[in-house]
Amino acid sequence: MASRTLTSAIDKLIHSLCLESFPCGRGSWRKPPLRGSEDWHDDESTCAQLEESDNLHDLLQSPLSPWHEEASWSPQALVLRELAVKAPEKFNANFLYSSLTTLRIVDRGVSVIDEGLLMFSCLEELILTVNNITEVPLKNLPKTLKVLELYGNRISSLKSLKTDLPPHFLHLGLGNNRLGSPEDLQYFTANLW
Repeated sequence: MASRTLTSAIDKLIHSLCLESFPCGRGSWRKPPLRGSEDWHDDESTCAQLEESDNLHDLLQSPLSPWHEEASWSPQALVLRELAVKAPEKFNANFLYSSLTTLRIVDRGVSVIDEGLLMFSCLEELILTVNNITEVPLKNLPKTLKVLELYGNRISSLKSLKTDLPPHFLHLGLGNNRLGSPEDLQYFTANLW
C-alpha cells in the first residue's frame, strides 16, 4: 500500500476551495474598487462583464450557485473563500497556513503525519479519524496543537510519545486502534501528561 501524507490530503482540500478561481481571487472578472486605481481598465472591446465584490460574494453564499461549497473539513475554509473574494490581496501561503486552526481529515487514506504539518503555525485541533496512520511523530506536530484525535487508525504502539508533547496539548483520542499491550500503559503517567 502506498503511503499518503497528511499535507498532500490537506493540499487537495485547500485546492478544492478554488481560492484563485472565479468567483474568488484577483482575476480579470473582478471590478476594481475605485475608477482611479491602477488596476482599472476601461476596455469596451472585451465582452467580459466585470463583477462587484458583493455580487461575487453572493455566488459563494447562494445554495443554488455552482460555486457554493460545503467545507466540513475546517470551519475556517468558507471564511477563507469569502476573504478571497472581499480582499484577495491579503492572500499568500503564509496567511493561508496561519489562518487554519482546525482541520478534520477523515477517511482520506492518510498514512503519514509528515513535517509539512508544521507550516500550520496556529493549528489547535487536528482530527484524523478513520485513516491508516500507524505512528504519531510528535516532532511533526505544531507547538500550538491542543487536540489530536486518531480514532480508527492502525496505531499499535505509543513509543513515539516518549518525547515532549506540544506545550498546550489537552486531548489525545486513540479509540479503535491496535493498542493494548502492557508496555503502552507506561505512556499514560502523570509525569508525561
